[in-house]
Amino acid sequence: MTKQRIKWADTMKAGSIMAVVLYHTGIQADVKSMAYLLCLPAFFFVSGLFASATSGFGTALKRSMRLMWPYLIFGVLSWVAWLAVGRRYGSDAGEAIAWWQPLWGLVVGRSEGIIQNAPLWFLPCLMVVEWLFYVVMRCPSRWTWVCTGLLSVAGYYMGQVLDWHLPWSMDTAMTILPLYVLGYATHRWLEAWNERHSVPQGIAVWIVAVLGVACVWYLNPGIKLSAGHYGHPVLFYAGELLVVLFWYMTALGIGRMPYLNHTMQWLGRQTLWILCLHLPLFGVIKGALLVVGVPLRFYTTNAGSLTLWAGSLVLSIPLILLINRLTSVLGARTPRVSPGA
Repeated sequence: MTKQRIKWADTMKAGSIMAVVLYHTGIQADVKSMAYLLCLPAFFFVSGLFASATSGFGTALKRSMRLMWPYLIFGVLSWVAWLAVGRRYGSDAGEAIAWWQPLWGLVVGRSEGIIQNAPLWFLPCLMVVEWLFYVVMRCPSRWTWVCTGLLSVAGYYMGQVLDWHLPWSMDTAMTILPLYVLGYATHRWLEAWNERHSVPQGIAVWIVAVLGVACVWYLNPGIKLSAGHYGHPVLFYAGELLVVLFWYMTALGIGRMPYLNHTMQWLGRQTLWILCLHLPLFGVIKGALLVVGVPLRFYTTNAGSLTLWAGSLVLSIPLILLINRLTSVLGARTPRVSPGA
């Protein structure tokens, strides 16, 4: 993989994580649904870009641990914060939630159970996707897409039709597996396109992607991967591909803007930490502003939502620098797995 390709992949992740953070605010419903549509497909696709069909069991296990350690550490730390503060003063105050339920939610690994930090559901889901890829790549090459398609149909049917939801979002992982495999299969072609396309071609493709995403957003509302809600199967998969195309072309465009490109690349390399930190930082921001007289109802407005969005991204920077410094001192590599983190 060339350095140039790594740059645009990081930019895709940066745009996606910004959409994730926006989705978790109280922004108005239409913007929230668009943010959700934009936030997840690129993560699975970019993770596939860096996959290897020849990796052994040990490498696959190492990638899993790079996802599971942050999942467990931030899950437990968020649970402690929930016990101390959120259970008494947050949205869960007054709810009949036992102290052990969030810990059990970590074991099950679904967003509705991880009440202390719901976005963490993505990490075990991505881990399952990577193990499914590992299995699919052991099939004869002519059966790769057949096996991928069968798994995705089974996952879609379980989630959308039967309303069956497996631990660690296995049904969602099966449904989204084609995006991961597609990322693996197209990385060389995308590299070549990055090098040879003209600016007018890029603009034309970007406009097509924007219009396509807008149409899918209008025609297939209510998508929520973590809950197994996909809507119409053709519109769902078409929408996922169009979102990937949108972020890819956006990343190539941002690549022509040096200062913005540098910032987006840095954010893209830190998406794992932003994923884990942004909801706890929401609580910090709300608590700090409540002390100076800002009521909690402010965060149900668009202005309050944008305050949380921007504030959490800014506050995450010193924490990420501290985490990276600590991992460096301890001799550990900062995880580069994609939420693609």
